[in-house]
Amino acid sequence: MDYLTVLIPLIIGLTNLQFISSEEVTILDTTQATSDLGWTASGTGWTELTNHDETDADLRTFQVCHIRSPHQNNWLKTNFINVTTTQRVYVEIKFTIRSCDGIRGVVSCKETFNLYYLESNHMNDRRSLRLNEDTYTKVDTIAADERFKPDTRVEANTETRMISPIRSRGLYIAFQDTGACMSIMHVRVYYKSCQETLRGLAIFPPTVSGPMMTSLVDVPGQCVPNSATMKNTKAPSLHCNGEGEWLVPTGSCSCNPGYEPNNQLTECNQCRVGRFKHEVGNVPCQPCPARSFNVNFASTMCMCISGYYRSPGDRPDAPCTRTPSKPSTLESSVNKTSVKLTWVEPRKNGGRTDITYSVTCERCDATYTLCSRCGEGADFIPGRTRLTKGSLLVRDLAPHTDYKFKVYSFNGVSGVSGLRPAFAEIRIRTNQAAPSAVQPVRVVMATSAEVLLQWSPPRYSSNPILDYQIQYSSIHGLFTNVTTKTTYKLSNLSPSTSYIVQVRARSKVGYGLYSRASAFRTKPVKSSTAHYVLTNPHGASVDIDGGNDNMVHDTTVKPSSNHNRLVVAVCVACSFLVITLCALLILCGRRNRYAKAVESDLEKYPGFINSSVDLLSTRTYVDPSTYEDPYNAVKEFAKEIDFKLVNIEQVIGRGEFGEVCKGTFFNKCVAIKTLKVGYNTQERSDFLGEASIMGQFDHPNVIRLEGVVTKSRPLMIITEFMENGSLDAFLRNQEGKIPSAQLTEMLLSIAQGMEYLSNMGYVHRDLAARNILVNSNLVCKVSDFGLSRVLEQLEEDDVAMYTTRGGMIPIRWTSPEAITMRTFSTSSDVWSFGIVMWEVMSFGERPYWEMSNQDVVQFVDSGYRLPPPCYCPRIIHSVMLECWKRDRTQRPNFSHLVTLLDRFLLEADCLTDTINNRPFRDQDDCIPEMLDLSSLGQWLEQMHMLKYKPTMMRHGCVTAEQIIRLTASGLAHMGFSDMNDVNIVLREADLLRQKIEEVGNVGVAV
Repeated sequence: MDYLTVLIPLIIGLTNLQFISSEEVTILDTTQATSDLGWTASGTGWTELTNHDETDADLRTFQVCHIRSPHQNNWLKTNFINVTTTQRVYVEIKFTIRSCDGIRGVVSCKETFNLYYLESNHMNDRRSLRLNEDTYTKVDTIAADERFKPDTRVEANTETRMISPIRSRGLYIAFQDTGACMSIMHVRVYYKSCQETLRGLAIFPPTVSGPMMTSLVDVPGQCVPNSATMKNTKAPSLHCNGEGEWLVPTGSCSCNPGYEPNNQLTECNQCRVGRFKHEVGNVPCQPCPARSFNVNFASTMCMCISGYYRSPGDRPDAPCTRTPSKPSTLESSVNKTSVKLTWVEPRKNGGRTDITYSVTCERCDATYTLCSRCGEGADFIPGRTRLTKGSLLVRDLAPHTDYKFKVYSFNGVSGVSGLRPAFAEIRIRTNQAAPSAVQPVRVVMATSAEVLLQWSPPRYSSNPILDYQIQYSSIHGLFTNVTTKTTYKLSNLSPSTSYIVQVRARSKVGYGLYSRASAFRTKPVKSSTAHYVLTNPHGASVDIDGGNDNMVHDTTVKPSSNHNRLVVAVCVACSFLVITLCALLILCGRRNRYAKAVESDLEKYPGFINSSVDLLSTRTYVDPSTYEDPYNAVKEFAKEIDFKLVNIEQVIGRGEFGEVCKGTFFNKCVAIKTLKVGYNTQERSDFLGEASIMGQFDHPNVIRLEGVVTKSRPLMIITEFMENGSLDAFLRNQEGKIPSAQLTEMLLSIAQGMEYLSNMGYVHRDLAARNILVNSNLVCKVSDFGLSRVLEQLEEDDVAMYTTRGGMIPIRWTSPEAITMRTFSTSSDVWSFGIVMWEVMSFGERPYWEMSNQDVVQFVDSGYRLPPPCYCPRIIHSVMLECWKRDRTQRPNFSHLVTLLDRFLLEADCLTDTINNRPFRDQDDCIPEMLDLSSLGQWLEQMHMLKYKPTMMRHGCVTAEQIIRLTASGLAHMGFSDMNDVNIVLREADLLRQKIEEVGNVGVAV
């Protein structure tokens, strides 16, 4: 269609151009004179007379006839002729000449005369009075085709001569007689012009022809109203040739959307009601497509009738369509801990072929009344969302567990319909496979150097348990042991140190799942004797003396102490039973509330499921701003706490909304954020919004919300207390004390938290070490959701993005596209995670050091990236560079980062290849590996050369590696004109090179 819209006007224009004649614009015409012309003649040779033409109208003529006298040289010149509008004129002369044949007594007789001209910028140019060949320029000698005799009829001759190029404002025209008997009856001076024309929906103004006959004057056209030049096409233009004719049309105009051209292609008329035109072009308006209408003139599209929709990706001339029905014939095939789901496409596809499917997974009790979303371990092949085929394999499910799967059907209009997508549901139960998870690990004894662990065997296992793998970690590293028993004593531990432990069982079919992580802390060396009492299977007790680090005594119970010990055992058992019962009630309530929240979310936000992310496991987040009343969002996602149960102990900081305090809740240490007095409506909404956001998250690496206080003042948000505070401050205090393996484990925990958030379709926007909190067990948790937002999934894009509406942006942690376009995505969070990795490996050093924000933007935009911190594993820095890819689509996702970091910890040798193998760095021992833009200025300023900073930056000379390679010719090219300046800079560059060679730094650029 685009080809035709360009070709049609060109064909019509070429066809009509042959009918466009040139226009002759007259400057001088003696036939219009009503009195003497007042031309100047030399001597008395020329005589001005009045004659009559065929219509008996007066004509001013000039005659000369001195053929009987020798040496005739009679001149006649016109007055000043103004020709400012053109550079080329034509002189048309109508004259008669008597034949020299038969004339007796003739001394000199000619049948020709000469035409001359003189250019001038003045009306009374004195040069024009010098009538001679030296002053005037000869045009031509003009001869008569028709000559008369006394006995014949007088025939007039008409001759035209061209004068060009004319470079002055005007000219004088002169006639020279050298012995003819003639009469000049009419003189006309004119130039040729291309007439105004309308062709191809463009208006072309009158145009004077060029100075030469071969000239082509390019004339742009102006599109008629309601038309424009199409994208990627030339603007309309014609070429005026030397004869005043339009030639060589290029470009064209096309009618705007809602307008169509007439048959002559001279105007654009609006589309009638019931018709539309959606794009620029010279095609006629067309009727509204199926199941659509319009009621206005000049419509660019038609609206869908009720119940039908058009996808943002559909063309405006596409028919309106509906959402599909649910998938048909959903079936399952269970094989141990895997299930294959198959289904048939919906019976009603809504008139579309772009059907896709998404699958949700819920883990349920035996009655399917209490369900929660599947864990992260389940593997969906080929994926959970945007499935195009009717089959799916789900692996690595828990054995002997009930599951509920829902398969949703979507098409291109599901996201715009506002309707809840249709789904088919199926329930299955897995069977035998590897052992189920080990029951929670318990610490039954702890001393300064040893800990006794105990656990229960897996609930399900189709084969005998061969052994158990114990994995525990601390700041000193990650360790693994194996045992065949359900108890194990960890020895040679460090005193006053926090550890995290997990256990998994192995049968002949492989390892089962790890138990939930348990944390413990060894006692200090000077601790008093620890005494624990356990009951063995035979009814005896086990007396564990904490004062003896190496012995566990198995003693028989003495009758005198049996009663006291029985009372203690009963009290402990009752307390454990009560705590367990309360925990079960709370867990059931949470699960029931979660299941209801999922269903209610699907009802309130029917278009929410239509995205490229998982429906329940990755897209369960609901933006609190969608609630009219923020209290409703808090009520939906957070637990209300009686303020009487909250005890504030001390103020530990001040945040955006008010004070941050340390306190207790049910004898548990918590952090309490309060809303300041005198808050406004927006501050209250933001405060409650943050609580509503936190209440939706449940992950060990995301800060946990305990509850809120909204029914009394001040308003409070209660979260778990993180003993070690923010990650950046913690690292600065621990500089050089934490090995790379432990730092990598901390990065893994952050990545796991961000993987959870990103899978929920959530973008953080302010991921930085200052917003990561660390507890006493060195577990890192993502916090601070003040800048966070929900992702808006793009219909035709695999990456969801969020566009800001203004506000502060943390430049040093933010990706280039987020800074320039103010669009945030999971990919921009990955960039920020790369900066967090750099902060962790540099022990809390400030990214980009003391550079200004403007210099940071220039630094990153020029292609340079932060170098590896001293003693950073090379493999870790390579991951940072992957996170800092300029193309956001080339960055890894958080799931990939979790896999990489986990593999690094398993293959610990790769973490020993560091940038520098010397002991942990001193602050002065490792300088930055490039000159940042700020230190470049300082380096130049110490030489009094600061004036050269802009030109060095403009030429990309900002790194130490570039500076030490400077040459005299390179400096001259940059604008160093003073040789003294050149010598000083080269000397300082050589000193810098020597310093860098001593340290061994290498610049980093991407």
